[in-house]
Amino acid sequence: MADCGFGGRAQGGKSGLRLGAGSLIFWLMSPTKTVVCSQCDKPERECRCDKYCCICAGFDRIKLGEDGLYYCPECMEACDVKLATRSGV
Repeated sequence: MADCGFGGRAQGGKSGLRLGAGSLIFWLMSPTKTVVCSQCDKPERECRCDKYCCICAGFDRIKLGEDGLYYCPECMEACDVKLATRSGV
């Protein structure tokens, strides 16, 4: 069996790094991924963390972004962050 460590070769001749990158890209592009809070690893509806904008520290109309951080609408637009609207959120 081939070595799958960092920079090694996995079955089929792909390096471990390339195999890991492919999995990450698939996960990021998956339409069924659930975006979770970066602090508690729970979807927005289950998150009990103090919700405030990670940019301006405001508390008004805070929503979870696709990166797992909370933003107010103004900062979300200014930073070009998409709203976490996929399944489970």
